[in-house]
Amino acid sequence: MNLLNDEPTGTEHEPMRAAAFRLELSMCDKFRQLREQRGWSQQDISDKLAEMGLEMHQTTVAKMEKGKRPLRVAEMFALSWVFGLPPGAVFWIPAKDDLPSSMKFMTERLASVDELQNQMRAEFLRMFESHLALYADLDSERASLVRAMRDDASMEPQQDRVAEGITQ
Repeated sequence: MNLLNDEPTGTEHEPMRAAAFRLELSMCDKFRQLREQRGWSQQDISDKLAEMGLEMHQTTVAKMEKGKRPLRVAEMFALSWVFGLPPGAVFWIPAKDDLPSSMKFMTERLASVDELQNQMRAEFLRMFESHLALYADLDSERASLVRAMRDDASMEPQQDRVAEGITQ
C-alpha cells in the first residue's frame, strides 16, 4: 500500500482517515529525520531493531520512510526506544510542514469537538437539574410519608386503648 497515493474513499470518515494517513507519513518522516541527524544508515536502524528482537530488513525501513509501507504500532514503539525517546515524545517532535492540510483538519476538528463537548455539558446540566428537582420532590414526598407513618404508629396504641375502653 502506498500511503502517498492511496487516499481513503467515500464516507464521512474520509477526512479523519486522510489525517491518520498523513500522521503516519509524518511519523515515518520524523524517524527518517532522527536517523539522518544521528548519521545512521537504514541498515543501522535494521540492526538496532534486530538487537531489540524486532526483525526489519533495511529495505523495509526504506519503504516505511517513503510511505510505501505502513508503520505498525509495535514498530513505532521500538523505533522510539532505538532513538532513546519515550514513544509519545515522537508525536511532539516538530516535523517539516509539508502536510499543511493536516493542521487545518486538526484545528477544524478540535473546534468541532469543543463545540460538541459544550453541547453535551449543557445537556448534562439540564438533565442534572431536572433529575435533581425530581429527586427533591420524591425526597420530600418520602419524608412526608415517613412522618405520616410515624404519626399513625404513635396513634395506634392510643386507638387500641380507646377501643378497649382504657383512657389516659
